[in-house]
Amino acid sequence: MVVPLMFFALIGFSALASYLIGLLFKIPLLFIIGNVLFLGCGALLFAGGGLELSKTLTSVSDAGELVYTSNNILISDVGLSSLAFLLVAVGVVSFLVIDFNPALKRSVSPFHY
Repeated sequence: MVVPLMFFALIGFSALASYLIGLLFKIPLLFIIGNVLFLGCGALLFAGGGLELSKTLTSVSDAGELVYTSNNILISDVGLSSLAFLLVAVGVVSFLVIDFNPALKRSVSPFHY
């Protein structure tokens, strides 16, 4: 089952927003939430098998049911699999730069950079 584009965009935008706000304003909780959402976004692409771009009505069956065709980008596409890998990599690498014990250094940033 492919992931709808709007659902992926909503998770991706909230991941990017919380990641950047946590990074710029030195808020570790938002930074962690952004990392988790980045990991979830990449895992969603891998597990879902791709993105569903749109559905178009193709015909109406004899029983009166609407028949739709969907335009999909599958995970076997190099660009989408690279995007999913990049999202997972950003989440994993970003967890390596955060200091989870900021109580010891109150006057310094909670990040290692």
